[in-house]
Amino acid sequence: MIKTYTEIENEDYILCLPQKGKVDMGMLGTYECLLKVCNNTITLKAIPAKLFLSKGWLAVDDNGVLITTLDSDIDKKLVIIENLSLFLAIRQTQELEKLWIDIVDEIPRRNVWSFY
Repeated sequence: MIKTYTEIENEDYILCLPQKGKVDMGMLGTYECLLKVCNNTITLKAIPAKLFLSKGWLAVDDNGVLITTLDSDIDKKLVIIENLSLFLAIRQTQELEKLWIDIVDEIPRRNVWSFY
C-alpha cells in the first residue's frame, strides 16, 4: 500500500528508523542538493514496527527512543527500511510533499540488510 507523507501524518503514523542504520554523509549532501531541483516523487519502503521488531532488529522512534512491542501505539509505527540517507535528506530539506511511503507486509528478501 502506497501513501503520501501527508496521508501518513494525517493518520497519526510515526516514522521510525533502525537503531543501527548506516547513513552515508556524502550521499546525504548529494541528495540535499538534488532534492532542490527534483520534481519527481520519491518512494521509500517502510514496514510495520511490530514485524520489524519480530525479526530481532531494534528501531527508534522520531524522538530517538527505543521502541518495543509493548508500546501502546506500536500499530501506528512504521520503520523505514530503504535508503536512510535519502529519507534524512528529505526531512532536512523539508521536501516532504515529494515523499511517498510504500508500506510492505514483509521484508523483501535480500542476502544482508544494512539499512542504507
